[in-house]
Amino acid sequence: MIIDEAQQYPDLFKTLRGVIDAERKQKGRFLLTGSSSPEVVRGISESLAGRIATVELWPFKQNEFYDLPLPVIYEMISDKTARPRDFLKLRPSLQTGQSLYVWLKGGFPVSFYQNPLKKVQKARKGLFRDQGLLHYFLKITDLDRLLLHPVTGFSFESFVIEEVIRGLQSTMTTQLEFS
Repeated sequence: MIIDEAQQYPDLFKTLRGVIDAERKQKGRFLLTGSSSPEVVRGISESLAGRIATVELWPFKQNEFYDLPLPVIYEMISDKTARPRDFLKLRPSLQTGQSLYVWLKGGFPVSFYQNPLKKVQKARKGLFRDQGLLHYFLKITDLDRLLLHPVTGFSFESFVIEEVIRGLQSTMTTQLEFS
């Protein structure tokens, strides 16, 4: 059963606790979607601790946006046998124009920008993990305006860092050791 925006129904969580406990071994019966932001779920007293798994969804990476496999660099980072010279052989998997488009528009689906409730919930956090949101709120609608805007350097730097973070998360390479 799929329940969308579950945080809007606080009493539902008490009921779910009993239903889940009645058949504890049967997993995956419920898919709850919605916000887990503390500001949004303040009225929910039942956490379902030990009964749920939380999946945080990020904006699409560039390769996901274009339905391409994860770039080889992420496998190389987690591969203990990769050498610096191996990284020099890498070639881009996307054309420059494709990357610039994702940088400008961001990795959220277009429908995200058409939902004013999502805009408000995301804006209150103060940090945009998707540069398309930043550009949207600054009314930067094309690449020429973006390249002339004072936020360009910060925006591009954040875009690159987010790409790397989400790529590492995709490979589950989160416990890297550097020597």
